[in-house]
Amino acid sequence: MAGTMPATAAAKRFLNAFGVRKTIAESRQVVVQDAAMIKMMLLELQYREEFDYLLGQSDADRRKTLDEWEKWGRHEIEEQPKGILPATRDWAGLDPALADVAIDSYLALAARLLAATTTVGLDDVGRGQVRDLLNEESVVLRQSAAQAVAGRPLEDQRQIVAAILEEARRADEATVHVSALIELGSKSPDLVTEVAEVIGARLRRSIDPANAVELASSEIPAFVEVAKSLVGDEAIGGDTREAARQSLGEGN
Repeated sequence: MAGTMPATAAAKRFLNAFGVRKTIAESRQVVVQDAAMIKMMLLELQYREEFDYLLGQSDADRRKTLDEWEKWGRHEIEEQPKGILPATRDWAGLDPALADVAIDSYLALAARLLAATTTVGLDDVGRGQVRDLLNEESVVLRQSAAQAVAGRPLEDQRQIVAAILEEARRADEATVHVSALIELGSKSPDLVTEVAEVIGARLRRSIDPANAVELASSEIPAFVEVAKSLVGDEAIGGDTREAARQSLGEGN
Protein backbone atom coordinates (compact mmCIF):
# COMPACT_ATOMS: atom_id res chain seq x y z
CA MET A 1 0.00 0.00 0.00
CA ALA A 2 3.02 2.29 -0.13
CA GLY A 3 1.76 4.06 -3.22
CA THR A 4 -1.20 5.57 -1.41
CA MET A 5 0.20 5.92 2.13
CA PRO A 6 0.69 9.54 3.29
CA ALA A 7 4.39 10.48 3.28
CA THR A 8 6.99 11.18 6.04
CA ALA A 9 5.55 12.65 9.27
CA ALA A 10 2.01 12.14 7.99
CA ALA A 11 2.76 8.43 7.57
CA LYS A 12 3.84 8.20 11.19
CA ARG A 13 0.62 9.93 12.30
CA PHE A 14 -1.40 7.54 10.15
CA LEU A 15 0.29 4.49 11.65
CA ASN A 16 -0.25 5.86 15.15
CA ALA A 17 -3.92 6.41 14.32
CA PHE A 18 -4.11 2.87 12.98
CA GLY A 19 -2.69 1.53 16.23
CA VAL A 20 -5.27 3.45 18.25
CA ARG A 21 -8.13 2.38 15.97
CA LYS A 22 -7.00 -1.26 16.15
CA THR A 23 -6.89 -1.13 19.96
CA ILE A 24 -10.38 0.36 20.12
CA ALA A 25 -11.71 -2.25 17.67
CA GLU A 26 -10.24 -5.10 19.72
CA SER A 27 -11.64 -3.66 22.97
CA ARG A 28 -15.10 -3.65 21.41
CA GLN A 29 -14.68 -7.12 19.87
CA VAL A 30 -14.76 -5.81 16.32
CA VAL A 31 -12.78 -8.29 14.23
CA VAL A 32 -11.26 -7.10 10.96
CA GLN A 33 -8.03 -7.88 9.12
CA ASP A 34 -5.24 -5.33 9.63
CA ALA A 35 -4.86 -4.83 5.88
CA ALA A 36 -8.60 -4.28 5.47
CA MET A 37 -8.62 -1.73 8.29
CA ILE A 38 -5.68 0.12 6.76
CA LYS A 39 -7.39 0.18 3.38
CA MET A 40 -10.60 1.54 4.92
CA MET A 41 -8.69 4.15 6.94
CA LEU A 42 -6.95 5.32 3.75
CA LEU A 43 -10.35 5.77 2.11
CA GLU A 44 -11.63 7.65 5.17
CA LEU A 45 -8.59 9.94 5.16
CA GLN A 46 -8.17 10.58 1.45
CA TYR A 47 -11.66 10.20 -0.06
CA ARG A 48 -14.11 11.03 2.69
CA GLU A 49 -17.16 11.44 0.43
CA GLU A 50 -16.72 7.91 -0.92
CA PHE A 51 -16.23 6.60 2.62
CA ASP A 52 -19.48 8.33 3.62
CA TYR A 53 -21.17 6.78 0.59
CA LEU A 54 -20.30 3.29 1.82
CA LEU A 55 -21.50 4.16 5.33
CA GLY A 56 -24.87 5.15 3.94
CA GLN A 57 -25.49 1.89 2.08
CA SER A 58 -27.10 -1.34 3.22
CA ASP A 59 -24.78 -4.32 3.70
CA ALA A 60 -25.88 -5.89 0.41
CA ASP A 61 -25.58 -2.67 -1.60
CA ARG A 62 -22.18 -1.98 -0.03
CA ARG A 63 -20.82 -5.35 -1.16
CA LYS A 64 -22.15 -4.78 -4.68
CA THR A 65 -20.59 -1.30 -4.79
CA LEU A 66 -17.23 -2.59 -3.54
CA ASP A 67 -17.25 -5.50 -5.98
CA GLU A 68 -17.73 -3.19 -9.00
CA TRP A 69 -15.38 -0.55 -7.59
CA GLU A 70 -12.55 -2.99 -6.93
CA LYS A 71 -12.92 -4.77 -10.27
CA TRP A 72 -12.58 -1.34 -11.88
CA GLY A 73 -9.56 -0.63 -9.65
CA ARG A 74 -7.92 -3.87 -10.79
CA HIS A 75 -8.72 -3.00 -14.44
CA GLU A 76 -10.94 -6.05 -14.79
CA ILE A 77 -13.63 -3.70 -16.08
CA GLU A 78 -13.12 -0.28 -17.64
CA GLU A 79 -16.47 1.38 -16.98
CA GLN A 80 -16.18 3.71 -13.99
CA PRO A 81 -18.85 2.94 -11.36
CA LYS A 82 -21.49 5.64 -11.00
CA GLY A 83 -20.92 8.14 -8.21
CA ILE A 84 -17.26 7.17 -7.72
CA LEU A 85 -14.37 9.60 -8.15
CA PRO A 86 -11.82 8.69 -10.87
CA ALA A 87 -9.02 9.45 -8.38
CA THR A 88 -10.03 6.45 -6.26
CA ARG A 89 -9.07 3.86 -8.86
CA ASP A 90 -5.61 3.14 -7.45
CA TRP A 91 -7.08 2.83 -3.95
CA ALA A 92 -9.75 0.42 -5.18
CA GLY A 93 -7.10 -1.81 -6.77
CA LEU A 94 -5.24 -2.33 -3.49
CA ASP A 95 -5.32 -5.65 -1.64
CA PRO A 96 -7.32 -6.96 0.08
CA ALA A 97 -10.56 -7.02 -1.89
CA LEU A 98 -13.01 -5.56 0.63
CA ALA A 99 -15.99 -7.03 -1.19
CA ASP A 100 -14.83 -10.41 0.18
CA VAL A 101 -14.15 -9.16 3.75
CA ALA A 102 -16.59 -8.67 6.63
CA ILE A 103 -16.21 -4.93 7.30
CA ASP A 104 -19.73 -3.95 8.36
CA SER A 105 -19.03 -3.98 12.11
CA TYR A 106 -15.82 -2.01 11.52
CA LEU A 107 -17.68 0.63 9.51
CA ALA A 108 -20.25 0.99 12.29
CA LEU A 109 -17.41 1.53 14.77
CA ALA A 110 -15.70 4.08 12.52
CA ALA A 111 -18.95 6.03 12.13
CA ARG A 112 -19.39 6.20 15.92
CA LEU A 113 -15.81 7.37 16.43
CA LEU A 114 -16.12 10.05 13.76
CA ALA A 115 -19.33 11.34 15.29
CA ALA A 116 -17.74 11.50 18.74
CA THR A 117 -14.71 13.46 17.55
CA THR A 118 -16.88 15.96 15.69
CA THR A 119 -19.25 16.78 18.54
CA VAL A 120 -16.75 16.69 21.41
CA GLY A 121 -15.87 20.38 20.99
CA LEU A 122 -19.48 21.58 21.08
CA ASP A 123 -20.78 23.14 24.28
CA ASP A 124 -24.05 21.98 25.83
CA VAL A 125 -25.94 24.76 24.05
CA GLY A 126 -24.51 23.71 20.70
CA ARG A 127 -25.39 20.07 21.23
CA GLY A 128 -28.92 21.10 22.15
CA GLN A 129 -29.16 23.22 19.03
CA VAL A 130 -28.12 20.25 16.89
CA ARG A 131 -30.88 18.16 18.49
CA ASP A 132 -33.44 20.91 17.87
CA LEU A 133 -32.34 21.36 14.26
CA LEU A 134 -32.91 17.64 13.71
CA ASN A 135 -36.32 17.58 15.37
CA GLU A 136 -38.69 15.98 12.86
CA GLU A 137 -41.88 16.98 14.63
CA SER A 138 -41.56 20.74 15.09
CA VAL A 139 -40.79 23.14 12.25
CA VAL A 140 -40.98 26.03 14.71
CA LEU A 141 -38.31 24.43 16.91
CA ARG A 142 -36.03 23.90 13.91
CA GLN A 143 -36.49 27.50 12.77
CA SER A 144 -35.83 28.84 16.25
CA ALA A 145 -32.67 26.73 16.57
CA ALA A 146 -31.42 27.87 13.16
CA GLN A 147 -31.93 31.49 14.14
CA ALA A 148 -30.03 30.93 17.38
CA VAL A 149 -27.14 29.17 15.63
CA ALA A 150 -26.91 32.01 13.10
CA GLY A 151 -26.17 34.34 16.02
CA ARG A 152 -23.13 32.31 17.10
CA PRO A 153 -19.55 32.91 15.86
CA LEU A 154 -18.95 31.55 12.37
CA GLU A 155 -16.57 28.83 13.58
CA ASP A 156 -19.25 27.60 16.00
CA GLN A 157 -21.73 27.51 13.12
CA ARG A 158 -19.30 25.46 11.05
CA GLN A 159 -18.86 22.97 13.87
CA ILE A 160 -22.63 22.58 14.14
CA VAL A 161 -22.81 21.93 10.38
CA ALA A 162 -20.10 19.28 10.80
CA ALA A 163 -22.03 17.70 13.67
CA ILE A 164 -25.20 17.53 11.56
CA LEU A 165 -23.20 15.95 8.74
CA GLU A 166 -21.84 13.30 11.10
CA GLU A 167 -25.34 12.56 12.37
CA ALA A 168 -26.45 12.18 8.75
CA ARG A 169 -23.75 9.60 8.10
CA ARG A 170 -25.10 7.41 10.89
CA ALA A 171 -28.76 7.77 9.94
CA ASP A 172 -30.67 5.34 7.72
CA GLU A 173 -32.24 8.36 6.02
CA ALA A 174 -30.82 11.88 6.12
CA THR A 175 -33.60 13.98 4.62
CA VAL A 176 -34.22 15.76 7.94
CA HIS A 177 -30.52 16.58 8.08
CA VAL A 178 -30.71 18.15 4.62
CA SER A 179 -33.75 20.16 5.75
CA ALA A 180 -31.90 21.29 8.88
CA LEU A 181 -28.97 22.52 6.81
CA ILE A 182 -31.27 24.34 4.40
CA GLU A 183 -32.95 26.03 7.37
CA LEU A 184 -29.60 26.95 8.88
CA GLY A 185 -28.17 28.26 5.63
CA SER A 186 -31.24 30.41 5.03
CA LYS A 187 -30.65 32.13 8.38
CA SER A 188 -26.89 32.59 8.01
CA PRO A 189 -25.71 34.46 4.89
CA ASP A 190 -22.06 33.95 5.91
CA LEU A 191 -22.54 30.20 5.94
CA VAL A 192 -24.93 29.60 3.06
CA THR A 193 -22.35 28.89 0.35
CA GLU A 194 -20.57 26.32 2.51
CA VAL A 195 -23.87 24.69 3.45
CA ALA A 196 -24.87 24.47 -0.21
CA GLU A 197 -21.58 22.73 -0.98
CA VAL A 198 -22.14 20.22 1.83
CA ILE A 199 -25.65 19.43 0.60
CA GLY A 200 -24.73 19.32 -3.08
CA ALA A 201 -21.65 17.15 -2.65
CA ARG A 202 -21.60 15.26 0.64
CA LEU A 203 -25.33 14.74 1.19
CA ARG A 204 -26.35 14.64 -2.45
CA ARG A 205 -27.53 11.03 -2.35
CA SER A 206 -29.75 11.83 0.65
CA ILE A 207 -31.78 14.56 -1.08
CA ASP A 208 -35.40 13.47 -1.49
CA PRO A 209 -38.22 15.14 -3.48
CA ALA A 210 -39.26 17.33 -0.53
CA ASN A 211 -35.66 18.50 -0.09
CA ALA A 212 -35.45 19.24 -3.81
CA VAL A 213 -38.54 21.45 -3.51
CA GLU A 214 -37.02 23.21 -0.47
CA LEU A 215 -33.84 23.94 -2.38
CA ALA A 216 -35.53 25.07 -5.59
CA SER A 217 -38.07 27.32 -3.87
CA SER A 218 -35.68 28.86 -1.35
CA GLU A 219 -34.85 31.91 -3.51
CA ILE A 220 -31.28 31.55 -2.26
CA PRO A 221 -29.02 31.36 -5.35
CA ALA A 222 -26.60 28.80 -3.91
CA PHE A 223 -29.46 26.44 -3.02
CA VAL A 224 -31.22 26.98 -6.33
CA GLU A 225 -27.99 25.99 -8.11
CA VAL A 226 -27.94 22.72 -6.18
CA ALA A 227 -31.55 22.10 -7.26
CA LYS A 228 -30.63 22.81 -10.89
CA SER A 229 -27.75 20.34 -10.70
CA LEU A 230 -30.17 17.59 -9.65
CA VAL A 231 -32.33 17.82 -12.76
CA GLY A 232 -29.91 16.08 -15.11
CA ASP A 233 -28.18 13.85 -12.57
CA GLU A 234 -29.11 10.25 -13.37
CA ALA A 235 -27.51 9.06 -10.14
CA ILE A 236 -30.36 10.81 -8.30
CA GLY A 237 -33.80 9.21 -8.01
CA GLY A 238 -36.28 10.07 -10.74
CA ASP A 239 -38.84 11.47 -8.28
CA THR A 240 -36.24 13.84 -6.85
CA ARG A 241 -35.13 15.00 -10.30
CA GLU A 242 -38.73 15.60 -11.30
CA ALA A 243 -39.50 17.51 -8.09
CA ALA A 244 -36.52 19.78 -8.74
CA ARG A 245 -37.55 20.26 -12.37
CA GLN A 246 -41.13 21.14 -11.50
CA SER A 247 -40.15 23.48 -8.68
CA LEU A 248 -37.71 25.30 -10.95
CA GLY A 249 -40.45 25.79 -13.53
CA GLU A 250 -38.85 23.41 -16.02
CA GLY A 251 -41.71 20.94 -16.10
CA ASN A 252 -42.80 21.55 -19.66
